[in-house]
Amino acid sequence: MKPILLSLIFIGCSFLSGLLAQHSPAASPDIFFEKAKSHCSPYQPDSVRYYLDRCADLYRQQDSLEAWINAYKLVGRTVLTQAGNPADAIALLRESVEEKAWRNPRQGSEWNARGWSFVLLGFIYNHYIRDFELSRENYEKAAAIFRKEGVGTPSDIAAYVFLPLGNLNTRLGDYDAAIVSFRQGLEAVPASPGNNSRAALLSDLSLAYMSAGQRENTIAACKEGLAITGISHFNRGLLRSNLAKVFLENAQFREALAEAQQARTEMEKAISDDGFSRAALKIPIIDMYLGGIYQELGQPKAAITHFQLAEEGYLSGDNAKLYSRELGKIYCAWGNLHAGQGAYPAALELYRKALARVVREYDGKGWKQNPKREWLRPENTIIEALSGKAKVLRQWYDTEGGVDKLETALQCFELILEVELQLRNTYRYESSKLFNVEEARERSASAIANALELYRVTGQPKYQETALSFAERTKSILLLEAFYKSRAESLAGIPYSILEQEQQMQEELAGLEEALFEAGEGADSLARSLEARLLEARQRYAGWVSALERNYPDYYRLKYDVRTLSSAEIQQQLLGTDEAFIEYFVGPAEIYAFVITASHFEAVTLPKDFALEAWVAGLHDDIANFQFPTYDKSQLCASYRQYAYQLYDKLVRPLETLGLPEHLTVIPSGALSLLPFDALLTEPAEGCDFKSYPYLVRRYDISYGYSATLQAALQERPVGSHRFAGFAPAFDGSGGHSKLEYNISLLEAVHRLVGGDLYTGAEATVARLSETAGRSGLLHFSSHAQA
Repeated sequence: MKPILLSLIFIGCSFLSGLLAQHSPAASPDIFFEKAKSHCSPYQPDSVRYYLDRCADLYRQQDSLEAWINAYKLVGRTVLTQAGNPADAIALLRESVEEKAWRNPRQGSEWNARGWSFVLLGFIYNHYIRDFELSRENYEKAAAIFRKEGVGTPSDIAAYVFLPLGNLNTRLGDYDAAIVSFRQGLEAVPASPGNNSRAALLSDLSLAYMSAGQRENTIAACKEGLAITGISHFNRGLLRSNLAKVFLENAQFREALAEAQQARTEMEKAISDDGFSRAALKIPIIDMYLGGIYQELGQPKAAITHFQLAEEGYLSGDNAKLYSRELGKIYCAWGNLHAGQGAYPAALELYRKALARVVREYDGKGWKQNPKREWLRPENTIIEALSGKAKVLRQWYDTEGGVDKLETALQCFELILEVELQLRNTYRYESSKLFNVEEARERSASAIANALELYRVTGQPKYQETALSFAERTKSILLLEAFYKSRAESLAGIPYSILEQEQQMQEELAGLEEALFEAGEGADSLARSLEARLLEARQRYAGWVSALERNYPDYYRLKYDVRTLSSAEIQQQLLGTDEAFIEYFVGPAEIYAFVITASHFEAVTLPKDFALEAWVAGLHDDIANFQFPTYDKSQLCASYRQYAYQLYDKLVRPLETLGLPEHLTVIPSGALSLLPFDALLTEPAEGCDFKSYPYLVRRYDISYGYSATLQAALQERPVGSHRFAGFAPAFDGSGGHSKLEYNISLLEAVHRLVGGDLYTGAEATVARLSETAGRSGLLHFSSHAQA
């Protein structure tokens, strides 16, 4: 497969032999070029370097930059394919794109040559070195050259740049970046009969959609690909296997089975009818899906058969190393089957095998051994294997007991947090970071449950502290990381001129994001162009940040040295004698409340035996809708009273048995972030006489925070301006927004209490905001939630 791809990558460079042939004297560079290649097999690195340097010197004298780049590139390619030395190949290729060149490209053909050097670097890092971040970085540089300079054949760029770049972003979990890359590729290969390039892009786009949780888009992309007439059996097999996967995730098991069986048949036809042997390397993935499908259909024997076939497909020949990630996923799926059967040791052995495939240094002699933190890398299969292992250990503990099982599971969750951090640091899009954090919540809930069970069994306070630490590290992590970044910039001695560069890049990003938002209703081609420019701007910014972290080690240390507060530190730094700190963490089945007073720390598990999300949304809507004249006020009051009392009864009353002081700081989580605890009712109430309601705020003075760690960090900052500025536009029901009756009067009441600047009606403008924001510490927008 690799030689075929390598030859295809260099379609754009096939003219090099003609270019070299123009130099016929005895000392012409083409003679040295051929001699350099001749010493690649058997490999004589010193001779290769000697003749290549002589060739390059002659091209330099002729100011022939294009031929100079291609000489390094094609000798590097020969070192890769004939000498089998990817490290030396990379070293030669780097010379063709870095400072050794005597000048930058000026002509389109020179830029084209440099762009394809980056493509080959990306290919080698991806398929030989397996360094996916460096691979992505080089593909991104190639894409930027081809777009900015307008060089390269669009269909080749789609197939050999955007397709692998999208797959790398999917692998790294940056799904929005992947989707943009695939869309860019699709722009270059319009629909036509037999267009296998478009089918391949749609297949991989569907996987990115699936990974991002966009199942409807997944199905639509697969069906669009299958609607292309005359595509290969191989591509039809890929598209059907993706449909099988999405149907499996949707619990549509019969539909999944039908698609997986058809996918397998298509791959077999690709081998037998088309002579495309590469299709054999996709069959194991389909067998993995079939294993999962038969497991869900209650046919474990058939499931095991397909898992065994999947394993054999990748263990044969030299495939095991190249497809280590795929083997890891097969072992995880197989382990899930054994876990469901209660065969815990067998399941743990499969998770061990999965980890051994994706963590090179790890062999794991038994289930008590986990990989070391320094061995981890940004790979979601590691998270999958560690999560499966932790889940099985908890199930085994619940069946047979054994504190060591819980302790090992807790170690798994600690390692998962490290991999999640590494993955977030590779993302180009904030939305991908948010998706990563949301995925982490359920795992953190399991970690908290394990830690609190260890505390219950052993009585050791360290486990209660561990539970608090998991809650702290999961919530508001992106805001906390942003704060630490700001702190690092101020303490690491970074020159102002460098920070100005960052501001300029951030302004560019903001401008492109605004333009893309404005183009949402416009032409699709404009939106795609803006998406591409925005992604490139994000890539440049990510590269700038990476360079900053390399050049300023203190900045790197300060930025990522985020440690959470213990209960004792919270007591010392955040609490007075009449204050309490209540941190909630919402899990799938339970709500955890960490209650810290000046002298006591208790973790309380609250049953989530009610529709929390629906109740909070209902209360929120009742309050928000009261200002609209079209709603029945008495009905809103009745609904509000019910939700407000029920939520108090479930969330606060159980904590009052601990003896809460007058002043509370509440750290909400999940749906609770939308809940105004002040407005909860401590007793049932009647009517719509708001002044008489028994609000929780009548009993406690309540403030809010994002996390204890962030709260403490904010206290270290210099006190800024507390000047108030309020903005309340008028909404009369026209202009696409519904009428608001009370937003202006509400803000006027606040202004009477705190003073400052007030802008209402036509005075509430963006110009006023720009003028006022710099001198104000408190900004209040009394408006619709959507601008």
